[in-house]
Order: sequence, then structure tokens, then C-alpha cells
Amino acid sequence: MEMNPDAADDLGIEHQSYVRLVSRRGDAVVMVQLTQRVGRDMLFIPFHFHDCVNRLTLGLLDPYSRQPAFKQNAVRVEKIDQRQAARLNVERRAF
Repeated sequence: MEMNPDAADDLGIEHQSYVRLVSRRGDAVVMVQLTQRVGRDMLFIPFHFHDCVNRLTLGLLDPYSRQPAFKQNAVRVEKIDQRQAARLNVERRAF
């Protein structure tokens, strides 16, 4: 997950550490990559990594194109024990 360094600093999150993301739909454990490419109040996760984004977003589809509504979603970022995070990351892989 890409995260703004200033936002990470506010939360005490370090580069290449694991965090837990929580949304209304579910949660995901991801590794943080600090970058200025995203705004302070934004995060970015590529869609092709496991199914973590799918667990966070709504399962809505556009009625015409059938494209999933993966473009935006509110999440809470939580610090997590790094050993527990590594274990969860491996357990949740769907491939």
C-alpha cells in the first residue's frame, strides 16, 4: 500500500511495516510503502495483489459495464504486531 509519509508519521507508521486496514466491509493486512505520490488523506493499493482490496470495498457493479466499484473506499489504518501481520498475510492469500 502506498501512503503519504506525513500521514504515516502522524500515526507512527514506518516504511515497509505492516498495517491493518479496516473498512465497513472487512479488513486487510498490507505492507506500507511511503511515497509522496499519494495525498496526505489518501492510500493506494494495486488491484492485482491477492484479494485484499476486494475485502475492503463494496461488491457493487456498474449496471451497464459491470465494472466493480473499486475506485474509492474509506478505511481506518491500524498499527499491528509485525509477526502477527506476517502470519495473517500468508494465511489470507487466495492463490
